[in-house]
Amino acid sequence: MGIKITELKLYDGAVSVGDLYANIRDMRITKNDNKHEVGFVCRFYKNSTLIRAMHIGKTCDTNIIKDAWVDCYCILKEYLTEKGITFVDEEV
Repeated sequence: MGIKITELKLYDGAVSVGDLYANIRDMRITKNDNKHEVGFVCRFYKNSTLIRAMHIGKTCDTNIIKDAWVDCYCILKEYLTEKGITFVDEEV
C-alpha cells in the first residue's frame, strides 16, 4: 500500500520534486484524556532515496480507527489534499 505523489514542494516552494512514492510507518494509536490520537511517520521516496519524512497525526473525540492501515492512509490523503498535493493510490 502506498501513494504516488505527482509533485512535492520543499523549502517553502523553492524546490519541486516530482514522481514520488509515499508510505506510512511507525503508526501509533492511543487515548489520552478521552481524546483518541492517531499518528504515523510518512516517508517520501524518489527512486528508493528518502527525500523527506514527516509525522502526521489526528486527534478526535471518538475512536475513528476501524482498520489501522486503511484509516491512516485516509488521514494521509486528507493531509495531502489540505496541502494541495496531488496524488494517486498505488498498490505495491
